[in-house]
Amino acid sequence: MELDKKLNEEVNEYQIDKNLEEMADILEVLYGICKARGFSIDELEAKRKEKALLRGNFDNRVFLEFVEDEHKTNDETGSSLFEMG
Repeated sequence: MELDKKLNEEVNEYQIDKNLEEMADILEVLYGICKARGFSIDELEAKRKEKALLRGNFDNRVFLEFVEDEHKTNDETGSSLFEMG
């Protein structure tokens, strides 16, 4: 799909410039991909909120690097947290 290529292009531009305009371009392409795949923007936002509630978000600039087995306890997962600097 051409929109997938466009998304990569816009993300690459954001990686260089890191500005609000490039972030808006990424969102615009994501919205286009949603529509092309039969999803609404409301469905995308609902899924984002659901995942944030279940797994957290990036407000504290900390993200989970990996999880080996989701059925193990936290001490057994082999997961690693990484704080963005």
